[in-house]
Amino acid sequence: MKNYYSEKPIVLYKRTKVNMQEVIQEIQKTNFPLAVKHAAYMVFRKESANGQSGVNFNFSGLQADAGKWPQEYDRLISGVVQKVENGTGKLRLFLAFNNLADSLYMLMDRLQARGLFVGGRIDMPKLKIHMDVPDIEQFARAYKKSWAAGSNAAEPTAADTAGFRSMYKQALAIFS
Repeated sequence: MKNYYSEKPIVLYKRTKVNMQEVIQEIQKTNFPLAVKHAAYMVFRKESANGQSGVNFNFSGLQADAGKWPQEYDRLISGVVQKVENGTGKLRLFLAFNNLADSLYMLMDRLQARGLFVGGRIDMPKLKIHMDVPDIEQFARAYKKSWAAGSNAAEPTAADTAGFRSMYKQALAIFS
């Protein structure tokens, strides 16, 4: 496992929690398109157990051992945390952030760049993922393939899709 942020300090794991109302307020403050705000709300909730399970303000599973992120994020990243990954049980290196706003900015910027929002398009040649995201069902598929599993073969469960449908309705009502 390579640490792509060896210039950043290794920091002790600290479970961070945040109230979803605070998350909503931070997302509302940004200038990202509405579709990206909707996606950020859903991904944040899914990845962080509704704000109850963050790793040093990293609520989106952003890793430090999978490669270097664009340089524009360096100012947002405060360190690296070594922790067992929930989904795989493997020891991984996660990015640490100073605060919720920095974490959300990187999440929203990555979702926009990847095309992971309703109305977007994902093109990830290395993973052979090429798909339009015209609706919430395709969003659930795109999320599973390109964010959660990193595999073109991955598919969401019926419960995953139903959860995204519910969160999307909430996001549409909250962010308009």
